[in-house]
Amino acid sequence: MPKTQEMYEKIAAGDAKGALAVRDALPASVQQMKWIRVGRVLASTGEGVPPEVATDAMNDFEKAYPDDPALDLIGIDFWWSRKDFARIYIALDHLEKYTDGDPYVDFLRGNAYVNDDKHPDKAAAKASYEKAIAAEPPLEDAYWSLITLALEAKDFDRTAQLLTDVQAKCNVRIADLTQNKLYADFVQSPAYAKWHAAQGATP
Repeated sequence: MPKTQEMYEKIAAGDAKGALAVRDALPASVQQMKWIRVGRVLASTGEGVPPEVATDAMNDFEKAYPDDPALDLIGIDFWWSRKDFARIYIALDHLEKYTDGDPYVDFLRGNAYVNDDKHPDKAAAKASYEKAIAAEPPLEDAYWSLITLALEAKDFDRTAQLLTDVQAKCNVRIADLTQNKLYADFVQSPAYAKWHAAQGATP
């Protein structure tokens, strides 16, 4: 158990190679345990680990637990690292069914739609993010993703509304947007002037 804890501590610290070294030093029978296999997959997708190591880890887990929801959950990072969005969508469908719908699954689906280099769909991403915050209003990451999409579309009224929403729903304090290049066009807009005035801040 101390070695298991050490392995997961190294994963959390970003020490993928160290975590795998701890795992490799465990007895063979312990390495076959489910939570050790999970840790192996998580560590193998870390920085500096050869791709074939991650492939072996993922194949091993899938062979041992082909119908386990954990396969989809831990596999997302693996498939993401390979830009295998088709498999990511399958995993998200499985997780949605298993959880009977979960806002974070909708958030992840939105991320996939945005980053899918073969079939990007920002409209679908927007719908997924909005579905996520409708079910879980304090889901802060979904607001920032929607804000990014609104800025890209130069929909500055929507940007201002989302900034107001994330402040109210997530208790967020927003820094000076004039210092952020992402918001350069927004801060030149009437929507920003109106939003900024509502903050009670001095221009």
